[in-house]
Amino acid sequence: MSTAFDFQRLWDDSLAILREPKKFFSSMPASGGFGDPVLRAVVYGLAAGVVNLLWGLFGMGHGRMMTSFGGLGIGGLAGMPLVALAGVFVGGGLLWLAARLCGSRPGYEAAARASAACQVLLPVRAAFNVFHAASPSLGLAMGVALNLFGAWLAYHALGSALGVEERKARVAGVVLAVLSLAGMAS
Repeated sequence: MSTAFDFQRLWDDSLAILREPKKFFSSMPASGGFGDPVLRAVVYGLAAGVVNLLWGLFGMGHGRMMTSFGGLGIGGLAGMPLVALAGVFVGGGLLWLAARLCGSRPGYEAAARASAACQVLLPVRAAFNVFHAASPSLGLAMGVALNLFGAWLAYHALGSALGVEERKARVAGVVLAVLSLAGMAS
């Protein structure tokens, strides 16, 4: 048994999550340890950090943004993998709680694995920072679209991977979308 991380599988899974989330979450393993989801999230965070570093080097970040934790520049390179790592466990807890509130009884590990898969949006969001540089309004619109897409991923994760009934998963997805948009407004 090989313990090497399979980057080709990560790439294939990432495309499947973005293109066919219902199919991906339906076939996602619910167990197998925390190593794979943690490493997956850290790789996504590192990819986002590299993109943010590039944007910072190209002059998109100014002053504090270049060194702030999770911002553009060197701060993004250092901070994004840690943000992604925290996202696995915090997001896993939120998905687990949402599933429990909807009457499903998934294990926490399955919820953390689904949360790690949703971290695929980190490098996408980092790449879309170019829209914010072009126009803050366009950046805001792209941020809204990505938050709605993230809620759509969570809906599929709840329904397909965590066993939530379709109607309840839809309601939970709408609630998560509203909460993420409210978070943007604050």
